[in-house]
Amino acid sequence: MQGSDNENPLSTRVTAGSDRSGRGPRLREIPFRLIVPNLVTVLAICAGLSGIRQAIEENFPKPS
Repeated sequence: MQGSDNENPLSTRVTAGSDRSGRGPRLREIPFRLIVPNLVTVLAICAGLSGIRQAIEENFPKPS
Protein backbone atom coordinates (compact mmCIF):
# COMPACT_ATOMS: atom_id res chain seq x y z
CA MET A 1 0.00 0.00 0.00
CA GLN A 2 2.11 2.81 -1.20
CA GLY A 3 0.42 6.11 -1.66
CA SER A 4 -0.33 9.27 0.23
CA ASP A 5 0.67 9.96 3.82
CA ASN A 6 -3.00 9.86 4.90
CA GLU A 7 -2.96 6.06 4.72
CA ASN A 8 -0.14 5.73 7.24
CA PRO A 9 -1.71 5.09 10.68
CA LEU A 10 1.47 6.27 12.42
CA SER A 11 1.57 9.66 10.73
CA THR A 12 0.97 12.73 12.88
CA ARG A 13 -2.52 14.10 12.72
CA VAL A 14 -2.72 17.79 11.96
CA THR A 15 -5.98 19.57 12.61
CA ALA A 16 -7.04 22.86 11.19
CA GLY A 17 -5.60 25.75 13.16
CA SER A 18 -2.89 23.66 14.79
CA ASP A 19 0.30 25.58 15.47
CA ARG A 20 2.36 22.46 16.39
CA SER A 21 3.54 24.10 19.61
CA GLY A 22 2.85 20.89 21.55
CA ARG A 23 0.41 22.53 23.94
CA GLY A 24 -2.67 20.68 22.72
CA PRO A 25 -6.13 22.13 22.19
CA ARG A 26 -7.07 25.26 24.07
CA LEU A 27 -9.48 24.61 26.90
CA ARG A 28 -12.45 26.87 27.24
CA GLU A 29 -13.22 28.59 30.51
CA ILE A 30 -15.63 26.84 32.87
CA PRO A 31 -18.18 29.15 34.51
CA PHE A 32 -18.01 29.38 38.29
CA ARG A 33 -21.71 28.48 38.59
CA LEU A 34 -20.92 25.04 37.14
CA ILE A 35 -18.00 24.42 39.50
CA VAL A 36 -19.86 25.18 42.77
CA PRO A 37 -22.21 22.12 42.79
CA ASN A 38 -19.34 19.81 41.89
CA LEU A 39 -17.17 21.30 44.62
CA VAL A 40 -19.93 20.82 47.22
CA THR A 41 -20.32 17.19 46.10
CA VAL A 42 -16.58 16.51 46.41
CA LEU A 43 -16.47 18.06 49.89
CA ALA A 44 -19.48 15.95 50.98
CA ILE A 45 -17.80 12.78 49.73
CA CYS A 46 -14.61 13.68 51.60
CA ALA A 47 -16.54 14.35 54.81
CA GLY A 48 -18.44 11.08 54.48
CA LEU A 49 -15.31 9.04 53.87
CA SER A 50 -13.56 10.72 56.80
CA GLY A 51 -16.52 9.84 59.03
CA ILE A 52 -16.42 6.22 57.90
CA ARG A 53 -12.67 6.02 58.52
CA GLN A 54 -13.00 7.47 62.02
CA ALA A 55 -15.87 5.11 62.82
CA ILE A 56 -13.77 2.11 61.76
CA GLU A 57 -10.90 3.35 63.94
CA GLU A 58 -13.39 3.98 66.79
CA ASN A 59 -12.18 7.54 67.03
CA PHE A 60 -15.28 9.11 68.58
CA PRO A 61 -15.28 12.43 70.43
CA LYS A 62 -15.42 11.99 74.20
CA PRO A 63 -18.48 13.44 75.95
CA SER A 64 -17.77 16.30 78.31
